[in-house]
Amino acid sequence: MVYTPAVYIEATRAVLGTIDLDPASSEIAQTLVQARAFFTAEREGLAQEWHGNVWLNPPYSRELIGRFVDKLLLEIRAGRTQQAILLVHAYTDTGWFRRAAAVNAGPAEIFGVIEDALRIHFAKNQPISCGTIV
Repeated sequence: MVYTPAVYIEATRAVLGTIDLDPASSEIAQTLVQARAFFTAEREGLAQEWHGNVWLNPPYSRELIGRFVDKLLLEIRAGRTQQAILLVHAYTDTGWFRRAAAVNAGPAEIFGVIEDALRIHFAKNQPISCGTIV
């Protein structure tokens, strides 16, 4: 299993202030993420409500990634998720990517772009580059 590099988590914390929920996580990942709450595969994050500031690095399987992105968008529309950072590949030809990229206003804001593996720049409503959306 591959875990998120610490630089991404540190940047997320700098933007969100806190990570209230990591809905697609593991005990090992939480040694770094340290979310106030987290869901593992056994706790079925897709079946739970997502509250507060959400860090989402979803499973990258074709069957799950779109479901996690859609769940995040649902929680934003419901007003339960105030802010979110979504870390996914820039698969701009997929429906789930386009749905996530279209979210730029409302009770939560999905923002930021990873420009390369070493530098991250976050900004409200920054346009999406050919890199990975956060």
